[in-house]
Amino acid sequence: MADTAQYLKADFNQLGYDISSGDTLWVYDGANTNAPLLGVYVDGSQIETRTSSGKALTFRFKSDNTDESTGWQAELTGTNTPGTPPYYDMSSGERYVCSGIFRDDGGNSDYGIGKDLVQTFSSYDGNRMKFNFNMFDLDTYDYLEIYDGPSTAYPKIGHHEYGDNPGVVESSGRSLTFKFYSNNSSYNIGPGWEAQISCADTVLPVINMDDQTDTVNHCMFYDHEGAQNDYSSYSDYTHTLIADTAAYLSFEFNDLHTEFSSGDTLWIYDGPSTNSQLLGVFVEGSNIEDFTSSSDAVTLRFKSDHANTSQGWQAEIQQTDQSPAAPIQYSMSSGIRYTCDGIFYDHKGDKDYYNDKDQTQTFIAKGGQRLKVQFNNFETYSSSDYLKIYDGMNTSANLLGTYDGTTNPGTLKASDSALTFSFHSDNSYTAPGWKAKFSCININPPTITQQPSNQQVCKNDSVIFNIKATGADTIQYQWKKDGNALTGEDDSILVIAGVTAADAGDYYCVVNNPYGSDSSQIADLQVFSLPQINLGNDTTISTSQEIVLDAGSGFKTYKWYNAAGSSTVSFDADSAGTGYHDAWVLVTDTNMCTNSDTVTIEVFDDTGIDKTVKNLKVYPNPARHKLNLDFKKEMNAEVSLLNMQGKLLLTRQIENRKNVRLDISGFSAGIYNLIIYNLNGNLFSLKIEKK
Repeated sequence: MADTAQYLKADFNQLGYDISSGDTLWVYDGANTNAPLLGVYVDGSQIETRTSSGKALTFRFKSDNTDESTGWQAELTGTNTPGTPPYYDMSSGERYVCSGIFRDDGGNSDYGIGKDLVQTFSSYDGNRMKFNFNMFDLDTYDYLEIYDGPSTAYPKIGHHEYGDNPGVVESSGRSLTFKFYSNNSSYNIGPGWEAQISCADTVLPVINMDDQTDTVNHCMFYDHEGAQNDYSSYSDYTHTLIADTAAYLSFEFNDLHTEFSSGDTLWIYDGPSTNSQLLGVFVEGSNIEDFTSSSDAVTLRFKSDHANTSQGWQAEIQQTDQSPAAPIQYSMSSGIRYTCDGIFYDHKGDKDYYNDKDQTQTFIAKGGQRLKVQFNNFETYSSSDYLKIYDGMNTSANLLGTYDGTTNPGTLKASDSALTFSFHSDNSYTAPGWKAKFSCININPPTITQQPSNQQVCKNDSVIFNIKATGADTIQYQWKKDGNALTGEDDSILVIAGVTAADAGDYYCVVNNPYGSDSSQIADLQVFSLPQINLGNDTTISTSQEIVLDAGSGFKTYKWYNAAGSSTVSFDADSAGTGYHDAWVLVTDTNMCTNSDTVTIEVFDDTGIDKTVKNLKVYPNPARHKLNLDFKKEMNAEVSLLNMQGKLLLTRQIENRKNVRLDISGFSAGIYNLIIYNLNGNLFSLKIEKK
């Protein structure tokens, strides 16, 4: 306990710390072991400098009956300065914190080789933990895993390797556990990571699967055995979840903690009972897609057989008043899904699919309608990887086609309500896979007869997408961009005037009548930026001078004011005559986008001026640091530099010299007058630009 100071500081000697396996040191922020726990230190731990929030720290140490070790050395100091948030370098044990910096085991240096460390952080105030990774750089084969709880028995929520920054990570409870592995190669290490530690909102309540109904605001939902354990065999539970005050429920499943054994099944229904619309049947190998209910209730049923069990699932559920607008994103896995508006990918979305896969998945149209799928992109690796599509509930149905390479399936319609997809990839190369869109067809539904086409345009152009559709009764149109409805765009023609980069994306139109709907194929809009050119600032020259105008290289075509077609032109002041002249250029790049620039050149008459002065070369202009003057022959003259208000800033006498260099680095950016008088009293004036 501090004697007269406000706080007590314990500064541990890291080189003098060694606790054997099975032995533990606890540090408490107060006068006894009922005070808040600051840290639990075990074999392999690094002990940070700890400062009490009051006058006392309490230490408890317990050793077992096996090995002994040197223990620790710490300097205790009373202080009136509150402790600063410490750095926590990856080691072992548990820390209770709400601030600080979490780093790899190397601290300010590269992390070590041959590491296999597990460390837990729990919130000091009992709320959720939050880690914001502002730097993350591991070498190949090294990784950091993150678990949502006080040990690695809890759900894994992250596996991060080279180039995969975890970003912001937040626990659902009060603890996060980190597991760090590095291989034994001294050539394969890196800077590691650094993350800001803070405490967030209150911990989320936990609901485990059971035969009951629960009202939900924001919670974590697990199988009936909870976060740490595999579900049990011989289980059969039905659980209904209802939004507390909002209109809908949003479900987000943890892909790293979703696993079913063969023979075990999860059914999800969009409503308050198992009589509601079935959304999906999830089995061994299934991914559970994130979704938002169409009402305030969702019902789940889970059944396991007598054989093997597995980890089950972890889902975060929130009530929301935002209706489900964007279509569900389906990735190839297993089981059955019910849909009328979804995007279907291979395993990894916009990335290449996984190799060594054999998966079968069925999609069924909701409400007894016919299912339609439209493939926008398709590419597998040659004939070794292929997708088979069947017209029915399983692979015993009629085979519609086997697709590989770049053979796009195009648009397919089920003869009834279901299509089944079977995908095979070998253990060699992979490819981008596919992207397809589901829609449903009802009796006498509208049919799109003219599809929108992909377009590539330049910034500021206008774009027109149009479709044609036939069907009974009045057809309604709704254009969408990237899955989101465009307000007011309810005609068969979509016009976008003055496009910008923000308008780029995937466009399609959904058409409806009383009997059903149809969806157009996706039309991709690419917006190219305009070519960038700069002829420089307006300038002044004499009739005896010429300047070279440069529009830059790399453009497809050039069109100058004088009909020249090269990247540069020479402006001859004598030919142009005195006065103001606009010199312009129009360029076209490889995307056929155009842009132009104009420079105004003032030409003055230098008749009667000494020819030596007239043939003066001044460069560079514009200039940043030095301005060079080259005369045709040796000169005796006075050189002056004035600002645009006529104030003399610099003067230089030159005698029998052909070359002069002026230092203008100390002047502000802007336009200046360069004045030269020779011995005959002749005057030469030129505007220069200082960058």
